[in-house]
Amino acid sequence: MKTYSLLDKIPFLKKSFSLKIFSITFIGIHIPLLGVIVYLFYTQLPDSAATKLTLIALVFTLVATGTTLWLIHNLLIPIQRVRETLNNYIDRGIIGELPDTFEDEAGMLMKDTQFSLIQLDSLFAERERIITLFSHDLRNPLHSINGITELMRLDENNNEKEAHLDLIENVVTQQVDFLNHTLIDLKTKRAMGVDYLQTETVSLKKEILKVLIEKSPKVESKEIQVITDEVENVTVPIPTLVFRTVLGNLLNNAFKFTPSGGKVFVAATKEADVLTVSVRDTGIGFLPEQVEEIFKFNSPMSRKGTEGEPSQGVGMHLCKSLLARQGGTLTAESKGPNKGATFQFTLPVKTS
Repeated sequence: MKTYSLLDKIPFLKKSFSLKIFSITFIGIHIPLLGVIVYLFYTQLPDSAATKLTLIALVFTLVATGTTLWLIHNLLIPIQRVRETLNNYIDRGIIGELPDTFEDEAGMLMKDTQFSLIQLDSLFAERERIITLFSHDLRNPLHSINGITELMRLDENNNEKEAHLDLIENVVTQQVDFLNHTLIDLKTKRAMGVDYLQTETVSLKKEILKVLIEKSPKVESKEIQVITDEVENVTVPIPTLVFRTVLGNLLNNAFKFTPSGGKVFVAATKEADVLTVSVRDTGIGFLPEQVEEIFKFNSPMSRKGTEGEPSQGVGMHLCKSLLARQGGTLTAESKGPNKGATFQFTLPVKTS
């Protein structure tokens, strides 16, 4: 770094790495010419011979200088490409394509830069997903609490006050649990990875009941009948917060898009090492060719519920992404408008 720092103090070399290299190269190439001139100065060669030798040495030196500088300029192209790639990413968010087949220092610089930009972009995308997940899943419990408080207002005699307070406590406890586990994982740099959340061995029926209790205000207000006859009574090791988040979103959608007096069917089975859960409703449905649009970020399928309930258009995308990180899947099916919809997800049954 000493040579670099020394050259950097020269004004016309300060802003150009190429000029620094060119300057050193120029000096190095002209040392032989200087040697020839000194040699001729101390020898007794005839003037014509000395002049001829000097001109020959000068011509070859100039040719060598031009060729060397041109080659060095071309050798610096990889560094210029790295700079352009970094600037493009900073200014426009575009990741250029740098070659990764070279093994010298410049090749490793290009390879490392490409890898770093891809990782950085992935981290930015992950950050956006986490922020969206938080903003989306923080709203749902608040809607549930609003629904419960509305039921409390309608209950003039306070006959079910304790039951409503228990519901609020359950919603808040689950959400605090979700936030605590997620924040811990973010701090330990395991954010939403394969080991995203701790696996717990739980009763499948009880876990589904917990989520349904949280959603009970919407069920009661729309008089929707929830049928869970096809839920197996088994104990399974699963990432419970992932399970609750996905199931909660599917139930929210089912209740949102099912008219008053409709039905929602919940089924859950364990086969081998896979847990399969489905939520089927008798709601407004969708066209079969619209399936892929449902899972897009800011989905064009976003629409209000049967009673004007709001929708952000990101829930299904987040659920599918979250399940994929656990090795699971999420699918949707409908036979058409007003023919209901079925959402089904799978989760690997992990060991504790």
